[in-house]
Amino acid sequence: MGLFGWFSGAPKSVHVDEDAVWMTPEAKFRGLCDNLEAQQSHSTLLLVVAHFPATLTQIKSEVENYRFKPVVHDKALSASDVRRYADQGGSPPVVLVLAEKLTPESASDSAQDVAKKPVAIVVGERHFLRGNDERILEFAQGLGRNCRLRFHLSLRDPLMQAIGATWVADMVANLGAKETDAIESRMITKRIQGAQIQFSKRGLDDHKADSAEKWIELNGQK
Repeated sequence: MGLFGWFSGAPKSVHVDEDAVWMTPEAKFRGLCDNLEAQQSHSTLLLVVAHFPATLTQIKSEVENYRFKPVVHDKALSASDVRRYADQGGSPPVVLVLAEKLTPESASDSAQDVAKKPVAIVVGERHFLRGNDERILEFAQGLGRNCRLRFHLSLRDPLMQAIGATWVADMVANLGAKETDAIESRMITKRIQGAQIQFSKRGLDDHKADSAEKWIELNGQK
């Protein structure tokens, strides 16, 4: 799906923010909730995506503690489902879903309505395989609405450990950043992309796993 690749740029209807990289998982989940709150007043839907069930469970707990009342969508999620959630009126709903449940459509198959407030898509992690992240971007493009998309990571995420997150921590320390500060760096994003490409080149089977830690245990040996 090269058209939607990170190196070719995002579609015009989808604004992709720089990755937010946090020092700890706790800071990541707090930052993700802050991201939702900041977009609540100018979004029709707050869609929260995770690649792994364990991450989605953690996000649900954090979001509920933040006084949101999330809906867990445990079936396939289509563009029509998103429009139904977004157009119900009132405060924008917070919908949690696994990335594997997203059903991308081509923009021509979706009702086009870019004049409405955007859909905010917040992702709680990046996957080891680049194609799994690109699926989220493809889904956003097929909604036929303006979207704002952002990935949140922590330096303790297994993918960040795979690229050697120590150098990132050292850079952050030199900048005097606090745990509550998000790191936004194109250099880090490129390192993540490079690691994803290397994982993809290894021809991994992408066995399903409950968590990122279990995924790398099952798939990271080739």
